[in-house]
Amino acid sequence: MGSDENRLHEVLFGAVWLAQTSGASEIGIEHLLAALDGGSIVESLPGSSFLEQVPENGGGFANSSEWMPLSSGVAAAIAPFGGFEGITIDALRSALVSARERGEH
Repeated sequence: MGSDENRLHEVLFGAVWLAQTSGASEIGIEHLLAALDGGSIVESLPGSSFLEQVPENGGGFANSSEWMPLSSGVAAAIAPFGGFEGITIDALRSALVSARERGEH
C-alpha cells in the first residue's frame, strides 16, 4: 500500500494545514475532502514532511507541535476502518462523502 500511504500522509497534512489556516478548532470532513481534491496542494506547503498521529490524545494529528483533533463526523466516518491505518484513499473519500451526505461535519 506504499503509494496509498504516501498519498494519505499528504491528504492528512493538507487537511491539518487547511483547518489551521481557516481557524478551525478541529479537522473536519470538508478539510479532508478539500485535501483529497487538492492533488498536489501539499507539495507547496512548508514542512510537509512532519506530521504524526497523536494516539495518546485520541483521534487527531500534530503538525509543528500543534495538536488538532478530528471532528466527530470524521471520527465516525473512519471508525469502521479502525482509523486511518490501513484505509485506502478511495475508501476514505467514500466514507467522508457518505458522512457529509448524512449531515455530519
